[in-house]
Amino acid sequence: MRLNDRSLTCRICGSAFVLTAAEQELLLLRGVGTVPAHCPICQRSRQWQVSYQPSAISAEALMADG
Repeated sequence: MRLNDRSLTCRICGSAFVLTAAEQELLLLRGVGTVPAHCPICQRSRQWQVSYQPSAISAEALMADG
């Protein structure tokens, strides 16, 4: 099966981005069955927000220690 570059639209910002054949091949090798819905910039932004948001549990633990 030959993969071709695909032009997609980000669901967050609406900008167009290209999912290259190499990126598609990597997704297939990793077993990912879905096509990215967000452009690389929005993906990084979402990852940063999830990674650096303090959780409610850690906030409660800090308050209990103090």
